[in-house]
Amino acid sequence: MVDDHISTCPECRLRLAEGESLSGSLAAWEEVGKGAAVPPPKPWVLRHKVETLLAVLMLAVLIAVPYFQGSRDVVPAISLVDGGRTVRLSPRDELVGLAWLPPKRRREIAAALREGRLEEPREIAKLAGTGSTMRGHPTDPSLTVLAPVVTVVRDGRPTFRWTLFPGAESHQVQVFDPEFRKVAESGPIAGGEWTPERPLPAGGVYTWQIVARRGDVEAIAPGPRSEEARFRVLTAAEAGELERAIGESRGSPLALGVLYARAGLLDEAERELAQVVAANPRSAAARRLLASVQDWRGFVPQVWSPTSTKAAQ
Repeated sequence: MVDDHISTCPECRLRLAEGESLSGSLAAWEEVGKGAAVPPPKPWVLRHKVETLLAVLMLAVLIAVPYFQGSRDVVPAISLVDGGRTVRLSPRDELVGLAWLPPKRRREIAAALREGRLEEPREIAKLAGTGSTMRGHPTDPSLTVLAPVVTVVRDGRPTFRWTLFPGAESHQVQVFDPEFRKVAESGPIAGGEWTPERPLPAGGVYTWQIVARRGDVEAIAPGPRSEEARFRVLTAAEAGELERAIGESRGSPLALGVLYARAGLLDEAERELAQVVAANPRSAAARRLLASVQDWRGFVPQVWSPTSTKAAQ
């Protein structure tokens, strides 16, 4: 309508070119509304004024819309408290905050906030398995492995943790390589954690189990009804790159959580993202990021039914 009218109206083209104020046109309409003192305009005059007013109003809208669209990013779509600072994702997917991070990492964080999840690393999918070995339910779920399970660890001396078997005299950790060769073993342990003295070879994938003994009874977790408890050790190059990226994060829980998640260090990722959730208890975005990492494990720890070691012999 604006284009058609202006193309056929020299007066409007001149008035628009001169930047004439809208107040003049409005004043004429105010006089018409005052009553009989002003004679009604002729039909062709009235039509011309209506068309002129419409043209000016439409032009004002066309000018105003881009202006307000350009200022939208001052209102954040997502805003999170992050270690004493505020990080925002604007409606234009622009990350505001964490300006010191490399562009690639900023894009990764922006994508995670926008999509409400983190993309599962291929390495974690391999460690989680397919769940095809799940068969039935255990008769005693009291003995379970806790960590490391379906995760990558920084070095070859991870801390193994498990729940205590009721009444057990001892627990023993056994670690195996992909060929099911035993590569590490603890002595009898009364507590619920153990760290090997000698590091496991870097870059390797390992499985482990905990064996508990109580008199003639022996319990092993994970049992045959559960996925294996797998983990991988970073290579020296990967560990060095990770340390550099940790330094770049400057203590930001959000940046560290995304970093650890992409590297497959799920225990560390959950710890950092849990801090983000605690600082933003009403944020659905923060909860979704944490939940996406927790869902990757797909691990349901189960235990063999306690059996008699004498009967087994």
